[in-house]
Amino acid sequence: MNADPGELAAAITDDDVARVRDLLRDATEADRKAYAKALRPLFDGPASGRSATRGGAAFLTARLALAAGVAAAHRAVRDCESWGTFAARHFDVFASVLADRRPPWLAEFADLLLRDGYWSDPGWWPPAPECTWPSWPRTPSTG
Repeated sequence: MNADPGELAAAITDDDVARVRDLLRDATEADRKAYAKALRPLFDGPASGRSATRGGAAFLTARLALAAGVAAAHRAVRDCESWGTFAARHFDVFASVLADRRPPWLAEFADLLLRDGYWSDPGWWPPAPECTWPSWPRTPSTG
């Protein structure tokens, strides 16, 4: 692993989405599996009193970056208490951690989110210019 799981846990607890992405940017799938195992108590345990609640942006960023597959990624979004309150910059990071990884289940994940209406509000669209990702889904109102 490139980073200490404790450092990643601290970034999640501090709700530091940029740090979570930086720590996981070059992680291999084996690294991601090891991080997910090490952080299972944080992900599955009771929500803390700090920003790492299940609705925190860094929490969701890590869950997406470490998801074992499409079902886990979909569950992370579905269980997120704050989905509708995130700023556009958070959605840019969510997209970026998936773009860094390019999992084989990405298209299926996007289809699930569209089907379930998670992208029905295009108010945060489009992603920032630095998030140039050709397979990023478009909502009907944005082309």
